[in-house]
Amino acid sequence: KREPFADTPVSQLHRTVTMKTTLGTIRIRMEPDWAPNHVRNFLMLSETGWYNGTPFHRVVKGFVAQGGTGDSRTNDAEQPGDRWVHSLRDEFRDDVKHERGIVSMAHGDDPDSASTSFFLMLGASPHLDGKYSAFGRVIEGMDVLDAFDKLELNGETPVNRVEVISVTIDRE
Repeated sequence: KREPFADTPVSQLHRTVTMKTTLGTIRIRMEPDWAPNHVRNFLMLSETGWYNGTPFHRVVKGFVAQGGTGDSRTNDAEQPGDRWVHSLRDEFRDDVKHERGIVSMAHGDDPDSASTSFFLMLGASPHLDGKYSAFGRVIEGMDVLDAFDKLELNGETPVNRVEVISVTIDRE
């Protein structure tokens, strides 16, 4: 089988995804003009069900809710998308602001190490602008972002597991 979205033209990547979480539903509009390869990657992971059952492992109130690592997925079964998981080259833009509702990819010390982990901006964080690849924005479900800010935490880890139930690509 071919990797979903690998050959999709940028003009056809303007999609919306529905992310059902244990806190509620969020709709995210992909912004391929900002980071086309990050959008392709997120859509591939969504289409293959890769994110289903993955937790939000890091929450910093007023800052970010981070999820998208497969090492503590509810179902430990191998995922079809695993074969296409790879590191992405950065697609940073100084003109895209990390404000509340922006969705961006996490990376390690190497800016070209983003792969699956993403974060939802819970507040404005201009120090991230031009340093992380923003690729989408929440268009519905701001109440879910509010719910992240109300979670009981142990450090940066939610006391009660919060996870992605499913991510589906809306029919446009």
